[in-house]
Amino acid sequence: MINGQFAGWGGFEREEDAADFALVLLPRYWGHGAQITRLALQRGFDELGIEEVTIALPYTRSPEKVLARFGFIPNGEVSYGDTTFRRYGVTKDRWLAAH
Repeated sequence: MINGQFAGWGGFEREEDAADFALVLLPRYWGHGAQITRLALQRGFDELGIEEVTIALPYTRSPEKVLARFGFIPNGEVSYGDTTFRRYGVTKDRWLAAH
């Protein structure tokens, strides 16, 4: 919720080796993504005890600069159905060093 309005959805999902993070915002709230991601990662590492977070993004996106600010680095690929995504990861230690 942003200003009492539904803005989208997101959260963590346990994977084999990390917690996968997803965030989907309605277009009018796209400018809030970095702030929401920062708060979610902080809570994940501090309160939920997560040690590593991954995200998967389609090849149509070029997020390297934004992801580097959060400490994410390339971490291979992952496929869902017939679609392959780039995978990025950040450990708790790398997150703390970046912040």
